[in-house]
Amino acid sequence: MSTSQLISYFLMQLLANGVISLISEQQKSARIEADGPNKIVLGGLFPVHAEGRGEDERCGPMMLEKGIQRLEAMLYAIDQINNNYTYWRFKMGAVVLDTCASESYALEQSLQFLHYSCGPTADISRKVTAVVGASNSVVSQSVANVFRLFKIPQVSYASTSEELDDLHKYPYFFRVVPSDKFQVEVILDILEHFQWTYVSMVISKGDYGENAAQAIQKKIRSSAHYDICFAAVEVLPRNATQKNYDDIVDKLSSFENVRVVVVFLNEDKISELLDACERLEIPPGRFVWIGSDGWGTKERVVRGHERMAAGSITILPKRYPIQAGFDEYFKSLSPHRNDRNPWFKEFWENRFNCVFSRETAARRKQELCTGSEDLSKVYRQEGLVPMVIDSVQLLATAIKKMCKEEYRFCREPEKMDQKLREKFLRMVENTTFNSSQGSQDMVISFDKARSIPVNYSISEYRKINNYDEEYGYRIIGDWNPNRRLRVLRLPEWEMNGGIVSHCSEECPEGQQRIPDSKTDMRCCWTCRPCESGYYLPDPRKPCEKCLEGTVPSSDKKSCIEQRIKYVGLDFSSAWALVPLVFSILGLISTSAVLVIFFLHHKTPIIMASGRELCYFILAGIIVCYSYSFVALSEPTEVSCGTLRIGIGLGLSICYSAIFTKTNRLSRIFEVSLKMMKRPSYISPESQIVICICLVLIQVTLTVLWLIITPPDVPIQFIEAEGGWVTFCQLDGISLLLGLVYNMFLLILCTVYAYKTRNIPENFNETKWISFTMYASCIIWLAFIPIYCSAVKDYKVQSIILAMSVSASGTVILACMFLPKIYIVIFRPERNVRYPTTSSATGTGTSGSGPPVRYLRGSSKTQDQLQQPSPIFNKSGSGSPFLLRTNHIT
Repeated sequence: MSTSQLISYFLMQLLANGVISLISEQQKSARIEADGPNKIVLGGLFPVHAEGRGEDERCGPMMLEKGIQRLEAMLYAIDQINNNYTYWRFKMGAVVLDTCASESYALEQSLQFLHYSCGPTADISRKVTAVVGASNSVVSQSVANVFRLFKIPQVSYASTSEELDDLHKYPYFFRVVPSDKFQVEVILDILEHFQWTYVSMVISKGDYGENAAQAIQKKIRSSAHYDICFAAVEVLPRNATQKNYDDIVDKLSSFENVRVVVVFLNEDKISELLDACERLEIPPGRFVWIGSDGWGTKERVVRGHERMAAGSITILPKRYPIQAGFDEYFKSLSPHRNDRNPWFKEFWENRFNCVFSRETAARRKQELCTGSEDLSKVYRQEGLVPMVIDSVQLLATAIKKMCKEEYRFCREPEKMDQKLREKFLRMVENTTFNSSQGSQDMVISFDKARSIPVNYSISEYRKINNYDEEYGYRIIGDWNPNRRLRVLRLPEWEMNGGIVSHCSEECPEGQQRIPDSKTDMRCCWTCRPCESGYYLPDPRKPCEKCLEGTVPSSDKKSCIEQRIKYVGLDFSSAWALVPLVFSILGLISTSAVLVIFFLHHKTPIIMASGRELCYFILAGIIVCYSYSFVALSEPTEVSCGTLRIGIGLGLSICYSAIFTKTNRLSRIFEVSLKMMKRPSYISPESQIVICICLVLIQVTLTVLWLIITPPDVPIQFIEAEGGWVTFCQLDGISLLLGLVYNMFLLILCTVYAYKTRNIPENFNETKWISFTMYASCIIWLAFIPIYCSAVKDYKVQSIILAMSVSASGTVILACMFLPKIYIVIFRPERNVRYPTTSSATGTGTSGSGPPVRYLRGSSKTQDQLQQPSPIFNKSGSGSPFLLRTNHIT
């Protein structure tokens, strides 16, 4: 023994030799005296009465079935052993005490066993060898600490707390019922089977309820198998008042979606809870109660509340009623002949609502008990009676084996030392015996954790018939750790449409659950469709992406193989025909302009527009129109690389030439006003070199871009396309890199177009250049938001990109070339040299004569001859800047 154990042992000895003698004189006990040489005494702890409401009332009302039937079951089992001495070879006695379902009161009572064993008046015939009990887990835990010190084995017939599995803490504790750790799994399997995912729970304050609640919530958190949430977990205090029950029922009713309530309460509290439901006028059937083994199949729980309890599901360790013997024994009991049970008369009075005292009968106006009332009419075997008998048989079997090995164990119990008690403990642990339950040939033994084979019965409390409002329990299923839940018959409410208790409706096919952030529960969610290319094999998990080359099935539950398509040319679809036809017409028009320019390249209007730059611009327009064929072609690394080059190349050719042209006009006009010398780099050769250099900047940027980020052909699932497609994707950064330089050129062209907008030279060409730049700006300002808004539709993006580039080329072609073509073809009389007029005050020359000062607003004479300026017209120039002379009249 450790030091603490020695101290505790010494204190217990003092209590046993002093204080206990006072307690024992005041308390009742049921006894069986053992006669003969081999005398073994068993202790018994039973809740004959319920727990009282305080120190003034330590014991409450009598528990008719739970107390008396179990107590009599122990006495009955001992009688069977004593009546078969030739087999057992020993006689048994018993000292049975009332625990009043209270741990403190039970502890006081259990000390009496020590008085019988080691007190000053201890009798050899009353040496307590082992104890049967107790019922409640908290009571068993309390007394187990005492029995451990004195090495007295304890076998419980009803205590199921998981804490009692601790063999180090409770080395002398045994039980013939399974641990609550299995009960938790049974309840969760029931909830899962009926798809109840949103429930409430009511538990009692203390180890039984709180430990069960923690275990069930821990199991849910640690297992992905159970999608169960608790809307409310309500705790009933030990001495709960009517208001406590009303508040809890009111809270349960506030959750409209919750139809199922799990209860871990003892029978008294369950009855009070049902009473509160009736008091608050809760409609019968509003809740389906899931009762633990504290409810089991007890009639007392539902007595008076049958309608409110109807439809409840309860669980209880599987047992079979004692088919022969006990029922007849109990029915034959009479209050006049059952002297060994001091509480039997009280039981009789409570069962038949009568009293034996004439004075009490007269005072309470109750009937007088005769003792001949028919007990068989009100008798129904209590559920744990077989467990009590098994507990006695377990100890009897171990005692028989012990007596064979240790003769003095039965002959000289007063000499039972510590070593002998430890051996008896091992004997109990290794005992195997045949259960007396029903007609089943059940063999019960303990494993290393002192657990017996686990089996549970699942019962429904229901209305038996509609004629006399009779209710009762019926078994609807069973459970064991290997087979798990087995439903043998459906409950009444399941056959009438079922009970729904969940937080959120199931999502439609192909929609995943998104957890509700407000409740933070995995059983509360909103529904959201899976994205394109995703499927949902398990509705409880997020959508998963289909592998490349597969697409979601119609129900979104799996992926199926599909040929990879591409967003490209499809001449049967309108979306491809529109940009292609537009580009083809543009190429035809551009080619026609080229032919006309070539055929009329020596006419004044063609020469005045700068033929070399015009050809350069027309080449850029052809590139722009050709871009549509690249944008809509089958995606490859080559085509995707060409797409990057083409998006900026054609426009840079056009804008470089227009910038060079407008810059040249601006410089010439400014010099003409100031009578300066001829500007530099205005010859056709210089202009072409400048254009090529500007275009090379765009080409260099594009090549660097292709080196840093090589083109690839991404594969993506597009639901609108019905599967996987390949395409050349230009994201925002790629598009910006391809167009930023052209936007810079466009801005410069627009600035110069605005500066030269009023120069009337060359058939008002600067005005048309201005129109071109303004229209180009509008096109690209509209393009960017439209392209970005179609980020998930690559067909639309391809169309927008192709049409925008083609539209830019079309604007340039229409504004800068069609006016010239119109004059060349339809107004040849205007295709002559004209004198020019400055729109502002300026100077000019006529022939080789002196400079002439021009006045703003002077009149124009179209039939005057145009003379080339010696300053600005170089011999052989194909682009003379012509000045118109005005005479002042």
